[in-house]
Amino acid sequence: MSVSDPPNSPPSRAASTGPLSVEELFAFFIPSVGEEKAREAVGTALTRLHFAHKNTLDRAEALAVLDEIATTSGIIGVAARFAKARILLRKF
Repeated sequence: MSVSDPPNSPPSRAASTGPLSVEELFAFFIPSVGEEKAREAVGTALTRLHFAHKNTLDRAEALAVLDEIATTSGIIGVAARFAKARILLRKF
């Protein structure tokens, strides 16, 4: 997280290179749905994709998790689509 990022926001693009931690993935959703729903949505997607044992995800894995969540209706699906755009713009 950079100095300019508000609390609980995902790290800025400039500060984000390399693998994405699962905690960073949660952070994409916390501002819009809260920590509990964020952890539930990400945890469910990680389990469905057999990534539950991982602490960090590469770009393809992170996008797969976000694609899985993006199929959900409501704000969580919208948040996943925005998070996916941020990952696609991120330098790995």
